Formats: sequence, structure tokens, C-alpha cells
Amino acid sequence: MTISPNGKFLYAADSGTDQFSVYSLANPLKPVFVQEFQLKGPLNAAGKASDGVDTNNFQFSFDPTGKFIWVVSHTTDDDFQQGNQLHTLRVGADGKLSEESGSPLLLPAADVPGTAHPQGLAVVTPDGYYAGYSGTFAGDSTIAG
Repeated sequence: MTISPNGKFLYAADSGTDQFSVYSLANPLKPVFVQEFQLKGPLNAAGKASDGVDTNNFQFSFDPTGKFIWVVSHTTDDDFQQGNQLHTLRVGADGKLSEESGSPLLLPAADVPGTAHPQGLAVVTPDGYYAGYSGTFAGDSTIAG
């Protein structure tokens, strides 16, 4: 969970469903549910029977403006490389989320194979490190554009 940079909304990631819940903090003592948001992208390997979602939103961070959230999802199935994803979410003025076109970016197998489970995200700006968490992400900085 994290609170938006402006302090108006709470964002909670549910790694079991690959969804986000958004709550208004207009009254911080009584949060109000605003949205349940499902991340885009393949959730399971095509044609594979599964009892749930094979991707997990594992780490997320706001950009310095508070207008976007970047989300790293990883796969729980070593044979489903497409489950390793980077999502770009737009944060509306009302706190609601939408996923940008072209998102998610499926992390290239050459850099992040299915057996790798990315577990971190760091936001780096021209001015330096902003926010996020270190982890086991492998690859170069051009993956996110």
C-alpha cells in the first residue's frame, strides 16, 4: 500500500488477483472505496488450465509528478515468461487508475527470463533517485523507455 504524493488517495496492490484498490482519503479516518482496477496483459500462459492468476503485481511506485504509477508484475510460472511485465498507470484527478496504451511492456526474455521473478522497482529522474525499492530486477534502464 502507498498514499499518493498529494495525500488524497490510498493505493493497495492485490498480488493474488493482479488488481489495485483505490480509496479516497478526503477524511483520513474514514477512507472511501473509489475503484478496483485490473491490470492489463496476459495473466496465464495461453491454453494452460490454471486455478488463478499466474502474474503478481509485486512492486509499484509513483513518478515524481504523482500522475503515473509504474508497476512491476512477475510470473509465478517459470514457463510463462510473458508474466514478467512493466505497467504504466495514469492517475486521474479523481484518483482513478487507467492503463496507458502500450502497457504492459512484456519484459524481454533475453533480459528477464520466466525463471527470473522481478521483485523491485526504482524511479530514477535526471535529477537523481526519486522513489521505489531495490530488488532483483535484471536488465538495462532502456527497458522502460
